[in-house]
Amino acid sequence: MTHRPISVITRTLGRDCLADAAASVAAQTLRPLEWVVVDAAGSGLVPPPAGDVPVHVVSTGARMLRSPAGNAAFDSARGERFLVLDDDDLILPGHLEHLSAALDAAPGARAAYSDWEEEVAPGERRGGHAPPYSHLLLTRRNLFPPHAVLFDAELTRIDGCRYDVGLDFFDDWDLWLSIARRTRFVHSPRCTAVYRTGLSRSGVHDRGSAHVDPRLESDLAAVRARYRDDRERLEREQRERKEAAILATTRGDLAAGARLWSEAHLADPLDVAPVVAYAELAVRAGDLAAARSVLEDAVARMPGARGLRRRLGEVRAAMGEPAGAP
Repeated sequence: MTHRPISVITRTLGRDCLADAAASVAAQTLRPLEWVVVDAAGSGLVPPPAGDVPVHVVSTGARMLRSPAGNAAFDSARGERFLVLDDDDLILPGHLEHLSAALDAAPGARAAYSDWEEEVAPGERRGGHAPPYSHLLLTRRNLFPPHAVLFDAELTRIDGCRYDVGLDFFDDWDLWLSIARRTRFVHSPRCTAVYRTGLSRSGVHDRGSAHVDPRLESDLAAVRARYRDDRERLEREQRERKEAAILATTRGDLAAGARLWSEAHLADPLDVAPVVAYAELAVRAGDLAAARSVLEDAVARMPGARGLRRRLGEVRAAMGEPAGAP
């Protein structure tokens, strides 16, 4: 099978961890592939080899901040799809192949994301699942580390989705929000990336520290302000969807109510109300299996929601199953 060529983009100041990133690029199972390394220090960096993967260095001979460095890589990369790999993160074998397949299988979609593990310290990993995607959730917070996402290069070349050179932090979130205005993100449910937050120096994961760069909060405010209209529109649509679901259910149109509650759940997968309402309608319709399925999925996503756990136990009991059954 012929794959669309991919460019993996890495911005680096030449840290030792770049060798790990190189090895993870070399281990990818998809070809054709290139590794575009931005010498953000302007120091004449010679990156480590990446096996049989061609390595192209982008350098101006001067220091570049993250956003200009990313845009320089977009301009130099020759692939049809891009993935941004920070020098302290890893992609596991098969990562690019699975993401590429997810895009190929989703006509119209131009971005795909994987599950990932977070490495908080050497050898200490947690997680392994990505949050469910919704445009509404993305307007509230960043959902993906950069290397979890593979996206069409034309988004940067034609659609104008670029890094904002005025941002030193949250540049990736800003990019995803720009892309989300133009396409949906599809999920490749495989854990094929490692997000090494223990090596991060950005301060994004430790915003309460007294040593965090003051620009972090101002950049966060700037991104939120830029996409406030998107967030408010999506929040309004979600309220209207839930109101319509309540009205349909009150009128006795259970099918319409179930459809609208299901749509509300997809729009905001972390909102408990649509899950509970849909499950109740399924119970009323005698479809306990459907109620159990939606509750189990929600409990997996929101393990701290005690009300969901309690209702799931009740549904399982009604089906003659132990409350704690898998």
